[in-house]
Amino acid sequence: MYIGVGSNLGNRLAYLRAAVDALSRVLLDLRHSAVYETAPVGGPPQPPYLNLVVEGRTDLDPWSLLDRLQAIENACGRVRAVRFGPRTLDLDLLWYGGRHFSDARLTVPHPRMFERRFVLEPLRDLGVELPGPPVAEAVWRQPVIQLGHWGPDPATAEAWRAALKTRWVGQTLEYHRVLDSTNERLRQWQAAGAPAGAAVVAQAQTDGRGRRGKSWGVQPGEGLATSFLLPLDPLPASGLWSLMAGVAVASAIEAQYALAPGLKWPNDVLLDGRKVGGILIQTAGRFAVTGIGLNVQGQALPEWGEATSLEVATGRRLPLKEVWAAVALALEQWVEAWVRGGRDQILEAWRRYSVTLNRPVTVLGPSGPIAGWAEGIDGEGALWVNADGRRLRVTAGEVSLRHRDG
Repeated sequence: MYIGVGSNLGNRLAYLRAAVDALSRVLLDLRHSAVYETAPVGGPPQPPYLNLVVEGRTDLDPWSLLDRLQAIENACGRVRAVRFGPRTLDLDLLWYGGRHFSDARLTVPHPRMFERRFVLEPLRDLGVELPGPPVAEAVWRQPVIQLGHWGPDPATAEAWRAALKTRWVGQTLEYHRVLDSTNERLRQWQAAGAPAGAAVVAQAQTDGRGRRGKSWGVQPGEGLATSFLLPLDPLPASGLWSLMAGVAVASAIEAQYALAPGLKWPNDVLLDGRKVGGILIQTAGRFAVTGIGLNVQGQALPEWGEATSLEVATGRRLPLKEVWAAVALALEQWVEAWVRGGRDQILEAWRRYSVTLNRPVTVLGPSGPIAGWAEGIDGEGALWVNADGRRLRVTAGEVSLRHRDG
């Protein structure tokens, strides 16, 4: 039998993994397809889905199996408030041993399974071609992106590690085809004993987060989603560490590709005034889980807004592992500079890359927007803003740059 699994609310990949785990206690000989990202079909405007298909055997009759599927959905917080609306988890019994039947509760085969590419592609991935009506050509034009199977990929990790020129940063590496968040995976790994310098890379990141809770997704082969476990020794001010990470990424881009990156406080990385990357730092004991996202491939599209990519800046497609290795080397150099007492060196470098200082800015802080003039940064990485004669010390917030004429 075949069961469709989908999610478009919350941590979508986590819900898919929870569903497969629960189904493994219901079905025998379970296996599942790769994960696919797809646009919603019907219903109100809503986020894209992650989908896969599960194959297995059971002695349960179809209606008892349906009861189990709905119990799994309910355990994952499924709410049936809107028809075709968003949901944390959707489990559909697609096929039951070739049997055909329909009643008030259940129709098998699923009446729309041959109209949905997000069902047909996972079945193909499983090597299955089920008998059914001819599939319309328009179905194969429905937008579907294969993200891959979850779990570490040791062979690819070794190929990426071989590109390194570091002594310790990135030398212990997990590579994943698809992951919800590299930061979250590294935090789990750190709790289980990952060493200093350990890194996680995801070919596709489905539920990553930037600062202020903004989402940061990465499509396969397009961007770099990576996190490094760096020792906080000696323990720095968190603001200064954030600046250091920004300096490392900017210096890597400058050294590797002869570009002129800029830094928007505290650590957004810009090229030609457009965002090419961002950094999220979370502490875990005496370590900083340093998450980095970079737009590597892709042309600047209208929907990108104020964003760009390294491909746009260099005019060529760059190997992702080359970009990652350059960032890892720069991080190692700047962390070691910090350990040697290089606070002033970090501040000087950040000021050199800065596109924030000595210009009008608006800071979106916890207490609301602040408009003023960015005067400088202090030794702990805080931004000083002159707002109508009041000097304000900003330690957190989102900065937007304003034109010098206001």
